[in-house]
Amino acid sequence: AILTNLLKPMTGVWVFVGPLQWHGNAHLHISADELKDLLIGFGFQIRLWSIDTTPVDYRSVDPDPSKVRSTKFEGYQVLRFVAVKKRGGRIPIFPSHEEQSHFDH
Repeated sequence: AILTNLLKPMTGVWVFVGPLQWHGNAHLHISADELKDLLIGFGFQIRLWSIDTTPVDYRSVDPDPSKVRSTKFEGYQVLRFVAVKKRGGRIPIFPSHEEQSHFDH
């Protein structure tokens, strides 16, 4: 909701490149598809939407195998989108308490 107020209609552009990562205290941990639906509901036109198939390491990888600290892989698939604020746009209606449990993963 903050970005919808910051960006001007028809000219406000939101460019995102990075992980879809939610803080542990977040009430919702929505998927990329659910985020896209919310953006459209808030009045954004999606100009580009892609998710990289090759994961990116969270940590820098040392090419020297003798310096490997862990065999655990911690990475993410990069979400990329460009969204333009349209005129108007409806505020999405949030689900009832029963439907909300669908989002709590």
